[in-house]
Amino acid sequence: MEGVLNSGDVILVNRADTSPTSGLYVLRIDGDLIVKRVQKMLGGRLEIISANDAYKSFEVDPGHPNGDFAVIGRVVWFGRQL
Repeated sequence: MEGVLNSGDVILVNRADTSPTSGLYVLRIDGDLIVKRVQKMLGGRLEIISANDAYKSFEVDPGHPNGDFAVIGRVVWFGRQL
């Protein structure tokens, strides 16, 4: 998410918000924690979008994910050292 969130930024995550609509979320994908923009699509599918154009967007069906997937929580705040 370089450009939105940068290396070294501190984030505050609302772990109670695990039903995404749209916004920045911490996701667990195949054992890794990542921060991505999430947009809810028709049928409950989620589009996972990176701020970095080098990474393609992809869709996940949270009811039937392929592999290890979980929404950990919504990013509600971030801080950056100057």
